Amino acid sequence: MKFSSVSSTLAGGVAIIVCYYLGTLLQPRLPISLPSALIGLLIMFAWLTLLQRVPAGVEKASLPILKHMSIFFVPATLAAVNYADVLTEHAMVLFIALVLTTLVSIGLTALLAKWLLTGGKGE
Repeated sequence: MKFSSVSSTLAGGVAIIVCYYLGTLLQPRLPISLPSALIGLLIMFAWLTLLQRVPAGVEKASLPILKHMSIFFVPATLAAVNYADVLTEHAMVLFIALVLTTLVSIGLTALLAKWLLTGGKGE
């Protein structure tokens, strides 16, 4: 592996971490309550949108994270086990909420896709 490739990957990793910590710094100062990781993700999205490309270093540094993304869901899944009694008690309400929000999301996505594909014109 070349030195330039390694330094590019390290710079990409640093860019990801900087965006995350910017989100952590901004979160208490914002008037809306969003998780700091989400704010960092939005910062990175805005940065990459302004660049109109993904730098090679950021792409290389993000590949291991994306490859093992399922690991990040383990703590949330295990935490749900701690609330099994609450989940069981409210199972029907949760099921209805999940089904309704899924249907609304699919419907809105279909409407947005139709609107975008027709160039914002009506029927």
